[in-house]
Amino acid sequence: MLTSISLISVLIITIIVSGGICHAVNLIDGLNGLSICWAIYAVVFMAIIAFNVNDMAVFRLLLLPYHRCFNRNFIWNFPLGRIFLGDAGAYTFGHVLAWIALLLINRHSEISPLALLLIFLRLVTDMLLSMLRQKDPEQPIGHTYYFATGHCSDGVDHYV
Repeated sequence: MLTSISLISVLIITIIVSGGICHAVNLIDGLNGLSICWAIYAVVFMAIIAFNVNDMAVFRLLLLPYHRCFNRNFIWNFPLGRIFLGDAGAYTFGHVLAWIALLLINRHSEISPLALLLIFLRLVTDMLLSMLRQKDPEQPIGHTYYFATGHCSDGVDHYV
């Protein structure tokens, strides 16, 4: 049984994780609609996990409305990436996907939280690296996608 101190610490960690994922989805949405690709990836893999643990309610919740919404947006957005989710869309999808991940962990003890962390790892690392780059004024402002491809906002190719 949880004591009041451990309940408060769990609540604080849950709020930080949920808020961090929401902000990370909003951050990655600025990359020509890149959050749509990540959201399709997250929905599919969380649906696979829900299917493997035989949780058909979460499987249907993930696959039907969200997968269709992301795929329709992705079809219009694919070649040039001009459609963004916007702040409301990015925060909403980040919030819903974070809480569905928490729901899966809560309902099934056989699911490792690290498995769901791997789904959100790209977002978390991008947000943490962006926070670290803010500390060093000489680092070019950009996202890990642009650093991986060698294109940054300063116009210089940064191939490692």
